[in-house]
Amino acid sequence: MLKLFLRRQLTARPASAYDRTDPLSHPAIQRMSQRELADLPLNRH
Repeated sequence: MLKLFLRRQLTARPASAYDRTDPLSHPAIQRMSQRELADLPLNRH
């Protein structure tokens, strides 16, 4: 899991580059605190 986050950190693009295929790269999500992120509803399929 740590490698996944590290890889994401190393391949990070500028905040202005929003990848629509990755919902976690949305600027609003990036600005959220950990508490706000924990309150997000996640649908499990």
